[in-house]
Amino acid sequence: NTFLTWDQGEVKDFEMSFKFRMDGGNSGVQIRSQPKDNFRVVGYQADFDAKNAYTGIFYDEGGRGILVPRCKQVTIDADGKKTVVDGAVDEATYLSGIKEGDWNEVVITAVGPKLTHSINGNVSAVLIDHQKDAAEASGILALQLHSGPPMKVEFKDLVLQSK
Repeated sequence: NTFLTWDQGEVKDFEMSFKFRMDGGNSGVQIRSQPKDNFRVVGYQADFDAKNAYTGIFYDEGGRGILVPRCKQVTIDADGKKTVVDGAVDEATYLSGIKEGDWNEVVITAVGPKLTHSINGNVSAVLIDHQKDAAEASGILALQLHSGPPMKVEFKDLVLQSK
């Protein structure tokens, strides 16, 4: 993986909106993440992919893996125990709203320990993270280009607002 990182410092509580479209592959947007060597970034990721296997989940790049499956809300306690509940939108309804090969609108909100990921107006994942040794309260933003087969991902209309 490689990442295009935002060089304007760290973000804490915010709302970020943007549009993406893809042709093949997997991508995502890193939020409150930490930079590593060789253009790597680790931390929270709002994930999406061309086949919609991961579109709408929260992932922990370089860490805990999948944190929130799509159309779920997950609370992680201080010791790392997860409590999972169904989200407001069922998965079939959510997936029917994804525009394959076309522009999709994403809104990511991060306030305190709560992260919300929405695509095309449907909440796809909610994370409430209290894990002492892993939760991130601030960090950088980055756009991911996943390694693997040839792919193309485009982003536009990125807007970041402090909360």
